[in-house]
Amino acid sequence: MKSSKTLKLGAVSLAVLLSTSAHAISFDELFFDQKAGFDAASLMINVNNPDLVVEFENELSPNGMDPGDFPTGTGDGLFDTMTWEGTDDPGDPSMLNIQSFTDDTSPTADGAWGANEWWTITRLTATNNVIFDFGLELWQIDFMANLGIFSGSPRNMGNEVLRDINSVNSLIYDETFNLDCPPPNPIGSTCDDIYRTSIAGFSPLGFSTDDHDYRIDFRLVGLNGAEVLIDQQAGEIQVYTPEIAPGVSMVDIQMQWVKIPKNQVPNPGSLALMSIGLLLVGGRSLRRRLGK
Repeated sequence: MKSSKTLKLGAVSLAVLLSTSAHAISFDELFFDQKAGFDAASLMINVNNPDLVVEFENELSPNGMDPGDFPTGTGDGLFDTMTWEGTDDPGDPSMLNIQSFTDDTSPTADGAWGANEWWTITRLTATNNVIFDFGLELWQIDFMANLGIFSGSPRNMGNEVLRDINSVNSLIYDETFNLDCPPPNPIGSTCDDIYRTSIAGFSPLGFSTDDHDYRIDFRLVGLNGAEVLIDQQAGEIQVYTPEIAPGVSMVDIQMQWVKIPKNQVPNPGSLALMSIGLLLVGGRSLRRRLGK
């Protein structure tokens, strides 16, 4: 048996080494299973916002070590939806929902998942409503994800070529004041709200067979009014959402795989630069970090 290798740059996770046949293998189609949720226990509310009320809905149900599920003991307190509002706010709460997909259910699914095709694995939907007497950083939370990639269907342990389990990244949500809105305000609403996460959490993954290396790339795509910007100096991906009541926007986390013959492996520096470039879709780099 040949052991496949994992290639990961800087993300916080554990990629499990899996096995491939000793024969020369070349994949023309792959399959995936993704599951992600908010870790309620990791929630931190800004001390300047003591009256903020955060609640969680739709707890995920782990089922042992099956691909795409959370291992026993790590699934407790993971939810797909969180809401927040002030105790005196008159309307509906603001909300963030995380939806995960397989290659069968992905909204970008179109036949087989072939090389160099970007498919959505997770969708974040933000709903903004009016919040009074709050501003700047509201809260920070971790979201955890399990990703399995497979050489065949049905997706099972026998044909799994890569498993990235318990990958953790943080989200920070900024509720902007609606007066004297500083640039950038790319959507152009009263004052776009922002949630932020790290570039490092979306670094490439990979596995190998005898003749090829396979690189897994990730990017974020703003939909329905969301705008994605990259602040390389801060190491952040910044998602701007419209300040409307309600303002609904979506961001898709997408994934592609690239097949590289063993004699054409890019050097680590080139791969790192490529990963930063792939993260930005339809956005632009910031020359300075946003004022808090």
